[in-house]
Amino acid sequence: MPKHVGVKLSWHERLLLLSFFFFALASPIFFLFTNTFLWKESASPTAMIMYNGGIYSGLIFGFIANRTLLLRVSAHVLYRISCILQGIVPLFLIGFAPRGTVNIVGLGLCFGFSAGLYFANRNFFTSLITQGKHRFAFLSLDQALATVSGVCIPVVVGWYLTFAQTTQHIPTITAYLHAAIFGFVLLFVSAIFFRVPDDVPQHTPRRVFVAHASRRWNAVRLMDFIGGLAHGVFMTIPLVVALTVLSTEVSIGKLQSGATIIGALSIYLVGKYRSKIPHGTLLGVWLLCSTIAGGLVAYVFSTWSVIISAILMGAVGPLYRTSTAHLMYEAVDRESNDDRASYLLDREIFLDGGRVIALIGCGYALLFSFDFTLRYGYLCASVVNAALLIAALRVSRYLRTA
Repeated sequence: MPKHVGVKLSWHERLLLLSFFFFALASPIFFLFTNTFLWKESASPTAMIMYNGGIYSGLIFGFIANRTLLLRVSAHVLYRISCILQGIVPLFLIGFAPRGTVNIVGLGLCFGFSAGLYFANRNFFTSLITQGKHRFAFLSLDQALATVSGVCIPVVVGWYLTFAQTTQHIPTITAYLHAAIFGFVLLFVSAIFFRVPDDVPQHTPRRVFVAHASRRWNAVRLMDFIGGLAHGVFMTIPLVVALTVLSTEVSIGKLQSGATIIGALSIYLVGKYRSKIPHGTLLGVWLLCSTIAGGLVAYVFSTWSVIISAILMGAVGPLYRTSTAHLMYEAVDRESNDDRASYLLDREIFLDGGRVIALIGCGYALLFSFDFTLRYGYLCASVVNAALLIAALRVSRYLRTA
């Protein structure tokens, strides 16, 4: 842990991080291995893209519904309920193994809706509790814990799933169901550890879109929309490439863990020396490394190029996620006054809109030219990454000159 972080974090900030940590432990099960389950069931990326498209569409509805629910239920309770709901949907997905488009998209919408409730309240508490100069340290530590949590879980769960399939002692669906139950328990623990100060005000977003947005907030909207495009591409193409090249869940788990080890180290160092490193430099390193990773896969499409590229992307991924999150929260502080939740809701719509558009684009690209998209997908996405860098630098400039 960076030294300055340990001194400045309050008791409630540490409990908040602990809750986030257990949530992060469950995330590989509900995202990585849920997608591998859909791949195993359908042997094509179509079901994965439909499910994830449902998730990111449901996120928007969850954020909007949170406004109404907050009139009757406190944010603390909604946070805990949404944790548990996110563990229930994958149990239905694996238990019933749906094949129809309506069923798959419907389950994705349900998961996304509960995730929308979760992140609406999580983002609000993070924005409110972490105000101050040490916010980047908090966010970098959160990202480091999230990456560390992804080291053991993918390997252990991947090994268990592969063991079940090779030995045939446990049916494959039963093994996946065991993993989902384990993830549900982790989310339940995350809900238990969640604590915030008693004097934190209740938040109720007053509107969906912010009216008369400033030039600075429009710059944040653009940054988040492009960030959503980038996230949609990089959570789809690399996973499909790994599922195509690597044959077993344990191999995919090891790849995920290796990437997160490097990512945890990088974000630890950034959190420690952030005051000496501007956002532009961090995002520039991310753009350069992601372009190299995409170029490597395009030039030599092999198991080793995929592994090296995944590790490289894992090392720099936390840099852009932490930098853009920090810029967004700083802009919310400047813009929101007493309406912080409305700004968080507004930016989420643009972020998830970008994710959905990217998923649709990836789906069509894989449908019409599967091999070309696998080989050149992430290299072509460098254009989106460059646009994100420009948009983030614009937000950073507005924050400096305000």
